[in-house]
Amino acid sequence: MLVGTENPADKRPSSEPLPVTQPVSSTVSTLQASPAQTLIQGFLNKNKWSESDLEKFLQQWHILSSEHKDRAMSTIEIGQLANAITKQVLEERALSGLGDTGKSDQKLSQLVQFADRIGITQPPTTLPEQTVTAELADEPSSDIKNDITAMTSSGKKNNASGCTLTSITPQTAYCRDDIGGNIKGPTMVIIPTEKLVMGAELEVEQAKHDIHIDYQFAMSVHEITYGEYREFCVRTQRDYPVQPWAGKDFPVVNVSWYDAVAYTEWLSELTGHAYRLPSEAEWEYSARAGATTNYPFGNTISAFDAVYSANKILIAPLPKTDRSINRNNFRLYHMPGNVREWVADAWHNNDATSAMKDLTQNAQGDSLRVIRGGSYADPASALHSAARTKLAGRLADNYTGFRVVQEFQARLQEQ
Repeated sequence: MLVGTENPADKRPSSEPLPVTQPVSSTVSTLQASPAQTLIQGFLNKNKWSESDLEKFLQQWHILSSEHKDRAMSTIEIGQLANAITKQVLEERALSGLGDTGKSDQKLSQLVQFADRIGITQPPTTLPEQTVTAELADEPSSDIKNDITAMTSSGKKNNASGCTLTSITPQTAYCRDDIGGNIKGPTMVIIPTEKLVMGAELEVEQAKHDIHIDYQFAMSVHEITYGEYREFCVRTQRDYPVQPWAGKDFPVVNVSWYDAVAYTEWLSELTGHAYRLPSEAEWEYSARAGATTNYPFGNTISAFDAVYSANKILIAPLPKTDRSINRNNFRLYHMPGNVREWVADAWHNNDATSAMKDLTQNAQGDSLRVIRGGSYADPASALHSAARTKLAGRLADNYTGFRVVQEFQARLQEQ
């Protein structure tokens, strides 16, 4: 096994499956799994389900004996599979409601057909009602039917009121503000409140300290794309930054800290909502998503977790339409890797107190600004959740972009 990689067999869906309400068959030993159970377990261990993965599973499923398939329908494995399908259907439905209709609608159809061909028509789960402050669960609230067909028949769920605390539910996990001209702003997700240890051991990193995000804010699911930034340039008659890659869905790069701030101010003016760059503390808090390990995924990282230069130097990030990289537990993609990201703070060597309180992104002072996350061209060590570097705010390069937050309240406490 390569150093710094994870065994693919250790990969699981982004959260542990919920308990099933159907009884687990007492005739099947967990030590002597049936062929159907083994097939399901192997499928659940995959990082993603492509169309070919779904078809391959169905081919293997249909050659099993009726006895094995019947026995499998009363095991915990089928419940876990039903839960995983339910979560993915909800995810694709939420994305479909934000205008990402092509890929999401196709995936929805594939998942519904896949479940139906296996014989899963009602995922055997009873789920408690969730709120956005309770870990942003993927699962439906208890008053939503668990029938997969019902999940997809209610149509698209655009949030007419845009990104507000009241406009997001566990089923409409994402939101986008209208910026006029039938154009939507960045896809945002609300970050739940929590306490977390921030920092690490290296001198350049902030010393370990507890922080408590006791207010809610939304963060863009992906880095701001060239297409999103170009809309800003067109409307404000700014020059477009040169992009190394063709395509509007790639992260915008060659933007300075001041360019990034100007974009957030433009969004704020158009929407009436308070957009800004994330503070350094908010960025690390959101990147960790509850984890205290080196990465959001554990103490090791692999090519399934981030776009970075592991065995060879990469020359480009991924566009936001590529979902092959695992998101973290707050639903954010590419927090480590892909492109580095400007944050609001001025650079402080390792003074945790100063860095945590510097939420005023337009404050004058030190021209050096903080960059977080590492890029496609960096090694794994640059992608640690606590890793940080600096760059003069007026500079721009092929490795650095940004994402935005929407501020509902602004208060950060030290514990």
